[in-house]
Amino acid sequence: MANYGFVPASDTRNKKLGHMAYISAPASNCDDNCPFNHGGGCYAANPPFSWIWGKHQSGVSRHSVSYPQMLTSVRQMPRDSKLRFFVGGDFPKNGTGSVDCIKATQMAKASIGKKTIIFTHHQPWSGNGAWGATIRNLKPIGFQVNVSCESEQQVDAYIADGIDCVLTVPSTETRKQWRTAGGNRVRICPNQVTNGAVTCERCMLCNSRPDDMAIAFKGHGTRVKRFDQHFN
Repeated sequence: MANYGFVPASDTRNKKLGHMAYISAPASNCDDNCPFNHGGGCYAANPPFSWIWGKHQSGVSRHSVSYPQMLTSVRQMPRDSKLRFFVGGDFPKNGTGSVDCIKATQMAKASIGKKTIIFTHHQPWSGNGAWGATIRNLKPIGFQVNVSCESEQQVDAYIADGIDCVLTVPSTETRKQWRTAGGNRVRICPNQVTNGAVTCERCMLCNSRPDDMAIAFKGHGTRVKRFDQHFN
């Protein structure tokens, strides 16, 4: 169960993404401290994507690849291609359970010239000070890592530290945009406020946006009730 998945744009059937390639990573890469892990409402663990993700990991999908094969596939993508990292899974970990910053850098270098969307639940301040530095160092080469937050306080702290972030909010959130106590802008994912009319391929705010803005994602999927419990 250590395989990645690399799905080229020509094979993508994900309505939210649009016409762009995506990568899935092993579930073992996920941060054990992620509140949505282990049945906590993670969207990737919902059918039907969970079935696809399982096939990627088990090696039975034609899109299953090893880590080196995944890097090669990314390098071979045409310049300006759009790529979503980690529709399921996350950055690989090292022997201590922290993010493997060497492999993260390898992914970034393989992605030079491409337009990427990247999320991670590995928190830069959770036992791996090198991770925050790596995130900041990779942004100038176009590898913009978005750290997933569960509170506006986290958003303000990360933005102040020069780290891009996104925010999870309950499915019941009715605002489309607002400001945090620290004055930073929060904007709900355009795909969610347009009933799917705006795809990731068309939007790309998670690839490039003002430094004082975080994109928020409302809970969705078959386990949304479990997801919303984290905000009660």
